[in-house]
Amino acid sequence: MGAGVTEVFADSRGHFYGEGFGLVLDRLSAQPTVQEAERSRLHAAENKLATSSRPGELQKAARIRRLNLGRVKLDARRVKGPAEVKRRIFEAMCNVLRSRPDGLVMEDLSRMRGRTKSRNLSRVVSRWMR
Repeated sequence: MGAGVTEVFADSRGHFYGEGFGLVLDRLSAQPTVQEAERSRLHAAENKLATSSRPGELQKAARIRRLNLGRVKLDARRVKGPAEVKRRIFEAMCNVLRSRPDGLVMEDLSRMRGRTKSRNLSRVVSRWMR
């Protein structure tokens, strides 16, 4: 992926900790955009059908609202993503501490938020814990 978002930690000896972290961030950053686009399309269809005077279309609008626009799965997904990011960071930190480093240096990536070369990288960086 590049730009230093592929793993959680790297030490001066060339060891990487939390490899594959970038793939998790990619997946988590792409998921909401695809799903929100579909939800927006369903909201538009539901709104159009809800204003109809035909009973069949009103029933269809109610079914769309009841079966496709619920918040339970959406809210669960919004909790699971950050929990997975935290778990991977803590797991990588445990592995770093097991190797008994002489010192730790951290980089502040909060300034990168929204200021990267691509929209996708900005989205990925925004998933990092600050």
